[in-house]
Amino acid sequence: MYRLLFLLTITCSCSAQPPSVIDVAKNISAESMKKNLYALASPEMEGRGIATKGDTMASVMVQSWFAAHGLLAPYDQGRNYFQQVSVNRITAAGSLTVGSVVYGPGKGWMELSHLSVNVPAAPVLMTFYRNPGELKAAAASADVKGKIVLIEGDVFIPMLRDGSIDSVEAIFKKNGAVAVAFYSLALDNDLERQTAGSVERYERPDAPSSNVEGILPEIMLTVGIVDELLRVDGMTAVSAVRPGREPVLLKSSMAVDVRVTKQPATAPNVIGILPGSDPSLPVIIFSAHHDHDGIRNGVLYPGAVDNASGTVAIMEVASLMQQAAKKGLHPKRTIVFASFTGEEAGLLGSFWYAGHPVHSMEKTKAVLNIDMLGRVDTFHAGRRADSNYAYILVKDTVGRGLRKSLVAANHPFVGLDLDPFYEDPKREPRRLMGSDQYPFFLKGVPFVRIDCGFAADYHRPTDTPDKINYDLLKRQTQLVFLTLWNLAND
Repeated sequence: MYRLLFLLTITCSCSAQPPSVIDVAKNISAESMKKNLYALASPEMEGRGIATKGDTMASVMVQSWFAAHGLLAPYDQGRNYFQQVSVNRITAAGSLTVGSVVYGPGKGWMELSHLSVNVPAAPVLMTFYRNPGELKAAAASADVKGKIVLIEGDVFIPMLRDGSIDSVEAIFKKNGAVAVAFYSLALDNDLERQTAGSVERYERPDAPSSNVEGILPEIMLTVGIVDELLRVDGMTAVSAVRPGREPVLLKSSMAVDVRVTKQPATAPNVIGILPGSDPSLPVIIFSAHHDHDGIRNGVLYPGAVDNASGTVAIMEVASLMQQAAKKGLHPKRTIVFASFTGEEAGLLGSFWYAGHPVHSMEKTKAVLNIDMLGRVDTFHAGRRADSNYAYILVKDTVGRGLRKSLVAANHPFVGLDLDPFYEDPKREPRRLMGSDQYPFFLKGVPFVRIDCGFAADYHRPTDTPDKINYDLLKRQTQLVFLTLWNLAND
């Protein structure tokens, strides 16, 4: 009912698309997108890990498409589409020891601070705080001297994202704690993927964690490691959880030894410019990331839905804009097409571009970000026959009409169910911070994000191009094109 009211409330005030633009949207080529998607997700691209051969190959493919479809190169006096993103390549060696069991790097654990650390064998205090407030309230009185404090990820991860964990760690350190560790029952697949890639990681040169000394070591653990940690106590990660339970001092100890080396590296963003008819107007940034997880522990992560799908969508939209120009249709605002690297490594490409833009953030009206299209997510799968939907997230606190542009693009031609599920305040933070719109949001630029949600193969080696619903990808890309057209012509 909420979704229906949402649509009725805002659809009535929006005008329909001009027929001439609809005609262009009808020309979208699902076959072209399928061909490009299979190429991007092929073994030859090696999973498109940041600063790898596959990342470069994907960038060259996007650059060639931009050039062939009328986008201008903004660098080197119009000769270069590549913006080189400066990053630090972090290589980690060492081990985690649980009792007498030794785990090598990338085997179910990682240390987050990107610093070399050595924590000799120490007892582990397992906590059961239900929310960040409980953790903050209990921090000062907790008996943590000489201990590693183990915290559930539902509490730790939000505090890590907003920085509030730092004050708690400062209290723990003052009271003698030697490290903090966390795990997550809900996000264990994500943590498994991240730990597998922890032997080689990347960070922004200005990343706070690179420059903060004296912080407690922060150890990410998979559920498998926690199960081993709890084995002597006769518990598992699942059976141990009793919210509100008093902290438990475990029988097994834990030690960590990490030796980190850092080297500067670069990886390419691909930027193409479609000039608007009125250069005085603030511009639109239209973005999707082309990178994925690469090859981890010898396993290829193809990244078909995440985010070869979004990459082929912006490529196809470039083609549609060229077709529109041949019909005498031009956007009023300049559009910056941005294919970002390093999203999976921490939004590295988009953070770099936001700090080194072609057009300043003050001259930017909005961002339209595309991250995952063309799959039916785990919520919709098996619940209804109709997969005619797209998730939306709109942040427009300055009132630039972004939602109106989106809804007008959808009605009546595209006709997708615009699902605001992730606009719920409880769900929004992860969506907000989890893709390339976030660096621009931090600089005050409003945005629209369109996606298909989390499919069953999200961040798994089974995210392959044969599982894409190409008809759904076509319709979602039509929505993207018409939304971009509206944003650039309001």
